[in-house]
Amino acid sequence: MTYKKNSFVKGKTGKPKSTAYYIDNQEFYKACLEHYNKVQVAKEQNKPNPKISNYIGECILKIAQKTTESSHFRGYDFKEDMIGDAVENCLMYFNNFDPIKYSNPFSYFSQICYYAFLRRIGKERDRIYNQYKLTRNARFINNDAFHNVYDEETDQFIPNNMEDTVAMQSFVEKYETAAKKRKIKESLKK
Repeated sequence: MTYKKNSFVKGKTGKPKSTAYYIDNQEFYKACLEHYNKVQVAKEQNKPNPKISNYIGECILKIAQKTTESSHFRGYDFKEDMIGDAVENCLMYFNNFDPIKYSNPFSYFSQICYYAFLRRIGKERDRIYNQYKLTRNARFINNDAFHNVYDEETDQFIPNNMEDTVAMQSFVEKYETAAKKRKIKESLKK
């Protein structure tokens, strides 16, 4: 029995996977080089920086979208926010890419997307923790009414047991220990 080369690597359709990447790095590099030259001319003439081309914008968006499919970032509900932050950061730092020194814009912008995603995840963890603590420590609300749910059929308040789930308890413990470690590191630096 003979096998074809790489016949075991198949996509969902049963056909062998394509080896073509979603972005042509050489074309992306050429577009970045053209933009870099335009920026240099604009600087010499004391004009504002030119706009980024649609092709470059599409490439940056594709990089951000494809990075969310990585195993590091699966399962998050705020992928759109992650993509938005990544695109914003790529555009903010686009003029820092020097095509004369570097020849791989794909890796440069992939790294920017990666770290933008990590920052968004950290922000969301902070938001979840603060929201949790706010609801648990709400002293300005009558705790009896806050922890009860109103039932319209019986016209009564039903006690709502707000027991923490195991996942939430472990999340809070991890978050608080990490916050303590950060404070210790900051105090040692001073």
